[in-house]
Amino acid sequence: MALAIIIFGSSVAELLSAQSNSSSGAPVAPYHFEVASIKLNRTGGSSDANFLPGGRFRGRNLSVRKMIQMATMVEDNQMIGAPAWTEIESYDVEGKTVSTEPVTQERKSDVMMALLEERFSLKVHRDTKEGPVYRLEVAKSGARLAVHGTSDRLMSTNAKGTIITMKAAKISMPSLAISLRRQLGRTVEDHTRLEGEFDFELVWDRDETVDSTAPSLFAALQEQLGLRLRAARGKIPTVVIDHIERPSEN
Repeated sequence: MALAIIIFGSSVAELLSAQSNSSSGAPVAPYHFEVASIKLNRTGGSSDANFLPGGRFRGRNLSVRKMIQMATMVEDNQMIGAPAWTEIESYDVEGKTVSTEPVTQERKSDVMMALLEERFSLKVHRDTKEGPVYRLEVAKSGARLAVHGTSDRLMSTNAKGTIITMKAAKISMPSLAISLRRQLGRTVEDHTRLEGEFDFELVWDRDETVDSTAPSLFAALQEQLGLRLRAARGKIPTVVIDHIERPSEN
């Protein structure tokens, strides 16, 4: 089942700081659910998760494993020690945060982590392992990125068939690396040395063929943004599940 989530840009330092704070025990007020309903999903259907206006959250048919991914910002293969039921059992979740302000990505992580800690008794710790990564670098032709204008921060990825369009505003290179990691399923390290925030649009074909009207993601990065991905070995962050329990429903 595919889970579509809009990702808002933020720096790696901000994300790591938010994740560290959220996994330390008590929720970071006001970024937690003031009220939350969790019910075992018995009807199936598509899986989705949305933070709505007014500080509301609605998740349908969400596996616990997916919720842990949302809270920790890691990919499935970076999670260690999650019991089998976290993948098999799915829940419907509704909640409302104390704050009614728009929820940024690092705060979404805080909110979900606080829910998992309180209702699922989740305890985790972070580690690293060595493995294949991509290094995001400036191509020999030079970067072709527009310096941020006046729009609000945004990172959205939409699909039309196999054509993927990523639109970004006020996005740093570490944040782009995080977004590319989600597309590639592999850790992406920022080695561009480009500081500041940028606006751009990136279009590629997820399943490039000879008849494709758009290039592959690797080619699109180089042709459209003047960046490249180079395969390398590196440190991959992991999340180790120390303890988790099924929640009491309400």
